[in-house]
Amino acid sequence: LEGRELNYFALSYGKVETETTLCTLYRARASLIEYMENDDNGRGGQQAICVELTGNRFLRRMVRKLVGTAIREVLLAFDEGYEAGKGDVTKYNGRIIDVIESQIRRQSAIAAPPDGLIFVDAEYNDG
Repeated sequence: LEGRELNYFALSYGKVETETTLCTLYRARASLIEYMENDDNGRGGQQAICVELTGNRFLRRMVRKLVGTAIREVLLAFDEGYEAGKGDVTKYNGRIIDVIESQIRRQSAIAAPPDGLIFVDAEYNDG
Protein backbone atom coordinates (compact mmCIF):
# COMPACT_ATOMS: atom_id res chain seq x y z
CA LEU A 1 0.00 0.00 0.00
CA GLU A 2 2.78 2.39 0.86
CA GLY A 3 3.75 4.93 -1.75
CA ARG A 4 1.14 3.85 -4.31
CA GLU A 5 -1.65 6.09 -5.51
CA LEU A 6 -4.70 3.83 -5.48
CA ASN A 7 -8.41 4.28 -6.02
CA TYR A 8 -9.87 3.64 -2.56
CA PHE A 9 -13.54 3.64 -3.61
CA ALA A 10 -13.91 0.02 -2.37
CA LEU A 11 -13.01 1.26 1.13
CA SER A 12 -15.22 4.34 1.06
CA TYR A 13 -18.61 5.16 2.50
CA GLY A 14 -19.97 4.87 -1.03
CA LYS A 15 -21.59 8.28 -1.25
CA VAL A 16 -18.41 9.97 -2.41
CA GLU A 17 -18.81 13.67 -3.02
CA THR A 18 -15.23 14.41 -4.03
CA GLU A 19 -13.81 14.64 -7.53
CA THR A 20 -11.59 11.62 -7.01
CA THR A 21 -11.15 8.65 -4.73
CA LEU A 22 -7.42 8.43 -5.44
CA CYS A 23 -5.33 8.47 -2.29
CA THR A 24 -1.70 7.75 -1.45
CA LEU A 25 -0.68 6.14 1.83
CA TYR A 26 2.88 7.09 2.70
CA ARG A 27 2.95 4.91 5.78
CA ALA A 28 0.78 1.92 6.71
CA ARG A 29 1.88 -0.04 9.77
CA ALA A 30 0.18 -2.25 12.34
CA SER A 31 1.61 -3.57 15.57
CA LEU A 32 0.41 -5.31 18.70
CA ILE A 33 0.87 -3.17 21.80
CA GLU A 34 0.32 -3.70 25.51
CA TYR A 35 -1.46 -0.74 27.01
CA MET A 36 -1.96 -1.79 30.63
CA GLU A 37 0.58 -3.26 32.99
CA ASN A 38 -0.22 -6.37 35.01
CA ASP A 39 -1.58 -5.71 38.47
CA ASP A 40 -0.20 -7.34 41.65
CA ASN A 41 -2.28 -10.48 40.95
CA GLY A 42 -0.88 -10.87 37.44
CA ARG A 43 -4.06 -9.64 35.77
CA GLY A 44 -4.11 -6.94 33.17
CA GLY A 45 -1.70 -6.69 30.34
CA GLN A 46 -4.38 -5.66 27.87
CA GLN A 47 -3.34 -5.70 24.24
CA ALA A 48 -4.50 -3.69 21.28
CA ILE A 49 -3.69 -3.34 17.63
CA CYS A 50 -2.03 -0.02 16.86
CA VAL A 51 -2.51 1.08 13.25
CA GLU A 52 -0.52 4.02 11.93
CA LEU A 53 -1.59 5.52 8.62
CA THR A 54 -0.11 8.58 6.96
CA GLY A 55 -1.48 9.72 3.64
CA ASN A 56 -2.22 12.64 1.39
CA ARG A 57 -5.97 12.30 2.02
CA PHE A 58 -8.57 9.93 3.44
CA LEU A 59 -12.12 9.20 2.34
CA ARG A 60 -15.05 9.01 4.73
CA ARG A 61 -14.80 5.69 6.63
CA MET A 62 -11.70 4.69 4.64
CA VAL A 63 -9.55 4.10 7.72
CA ARG A 64 -12.16 1.99 9.51
CA LYS A 65 -12.87 -0.05 6.35
CA LEU A 66 -9.14 -0.53 5.73
CA VAL A 67 -8.58 -1.75 9.31
CA GLY A 68 -11.61 -4.08 9.14
CA THR A 69 -10.43 -5.52 5.82
CA ALA A 70 -6.85 -5.95 7.07
CA ILE A 71 -8.05 -7.82 10.17
CA ARG A 72 -10.30 -10.04 8.06
CA GLU A 73 -7.43 -10.91 5.71
CA VAL A 74 -5.06 -11.72 8.58
CA LEU A 75 -7.66 -14.00 10.17
CA LEU A 76 -8.24 -15.73 6.83
CA ALA A 77 -4.49 -16.29 6.46
CA PHE A 78 -4.34 -17.95 9.88
CA ASP A 79 -7.39 -20.06 9.00
CA GLU A 80 -5.48 -21.22 5.92
CA GLY A 81 -2.58 -22.39 8.07
CA TYR A 82 -0.24 -19.40 8.01
CA GLU A 83 1.96 -19.23 11.12
CA ALA A 84 3.44 -15.88 12.09
CA GLY A 85 7.15 -15.78 11.40
CA LYS A 86 7.09 -18.99 9.38
CA GLY A 87 6.69 -19.61 5.70
CA ASP A 88 6.08 -17.43 2.71
CA VAL A 89 3.71 -14.53 3.32
CA THR A 90 3.80 -13.08 -0.21
CA LYS A 91 0.53 -14.73 -1.23
CA TYR A 92 -1.23 -12.87 1.60
CA ASN A 93 0.37 -9.46 0.99
CA GLY A 94 -1.66 -8.62 -2.11
CA ARG A 95 -5.12 -9.39 -0.78
CA ILE A 96 -5.86 -5.89 0.48
CA ILE A 97 -4.61 -4.37 -2.76
CA ASP A 98 -6.85 -6.81 -4.68
CA VAL A 99 -9.86 -5.52 -2.71
CA ILE A 100 -8.88 -1.90 -3.34
CA GLU A 101 -8.26 -2.44 -7.05
CA SER A 102 -11.58 -4.26 -7.45
CA GLN A 103 -13.36 -0.94 -6.70
CA ILE A 104 -16.26 -3.08 -5.45
CA ARG A 105 -17.31 -1.99 -1.97
CA ARG A 106 -18.82 -5.37 -1.05
CA GLN A 107 -15.34 -6.92 -1.45
CA SER A 108 -14.17 -5.02 1.63
CA ALA A 109 -14.97 -6.03 5.19
CA ILE A 110 -17.32 -4.14 7.46
CA ALA A 111 -15.83 -1.04 9.01
CA ALA A 112 -13.91 -1.56 12.23
CA PRO A 113 -15.87 -0.10 15.15
CA PRO A 114 -14.95 3.45 16.14
CA ASP A 115 -14.39 2.42 19.78
CA GLY A 116 -10.77 3.03 20.60
CA LEU A 117 -10.04 4.83 17.33
CA ILE A 118 -7.83 7.79 18.15
CA PHE A 119 -7.08 10.57 15.70
CA VAL A 120 -3.58 11.82 16.42
CA ASP A 121 -2.67 14.59 14.01
CA ALA A 122 -3.31 16.38 10.74
CA GLU A 123 -0.83 18.42 8.80
CA TYR A 124 -1.69 20.60 5.87
CA ASN A 125 0.60 21.99 3.22
CA ASP A 126 -0.26 25.36 1.74
CA GLY A 127 -0.37 25.21 -2.01
